[in-house]
Amino acid sequence: MRKRIIFDISEEMLENWFVTAMEGGSNYWIDKISEYCPDKIAIEGYSVAIEVEGMGRYELTKEKLLEGLKTCPSGVAQRLMDESYDADDADILLQQALFSEVVFG
Repeated sequence: MRKRIIFDISEEMLENWFVTAMEGGSNYWIDKISEYCPDKIAIEGYSVAIEVEGMGRYELTKEKLLEGLKTCPSGVAQRLMDESYDADDADILLQQALFSEVVFG
């Protein structure tokens, strides 16, 4: 039997996850980012273009971050939600959001 758990995710949480990924967890595999404005990532319709060498260009949106959270391993998702996460957790979230799997690390 599956349980459905509902969390309130604030704009600040999305921004913090994005900042942690960009400044600590994911900077080793991201080649270029179109615009780094963490305070905008939680806005509907806003997107950030992220280029990865040999893989192409990916668009990151609020919706993709939220979808990525749903597919994160449960321990990672729990740490993100209770704010005990680290840069590796934020990196996993970003990879899940962009690639639907962990490609790096």
